[in-house]
Amino acid sequence: MFNTTKIKIIRMADIYFKKKGYNKTWIEEIAKICEIKKQSIFYYFSNKKKLALSVIAYCHHRCHEEIFSVLKINHLSSQQRCELFIEAIYEQFGKKSELHSVYNIAREL
Repeated sequence: MFNTTKIKIIRMADIYFKKKGYNKTWIEEIAKICEIKKQSIFYYFSNKKKLALSVIAYCHHRCHEEIFSVLKINHLSSQQRCELFIEAIYEQFGKKSELHSVYNIAREL
């Protein structure tokens, strides 16, 4: 079972890290938007870097799911699934993609 508070923290940190950058995002503002105390974030993540690494892992998982989910569409032909797979990869590696944003966060660590 997933811890909803931890997931909420990761999602909000994801938004703030992408919007403001890792170095310009403060734990206090993530706590405020999550409506929790700063100490609650440190209960789940020992420091800001560990939170950022969890955000990267979360984004990686989401991208992986989006790319490979097209291969599970059974009503399409193999060729159609391959075409959708290639499109999904192209979208994920585009300049404004999730992976590009994650790369920018990782560069700041």
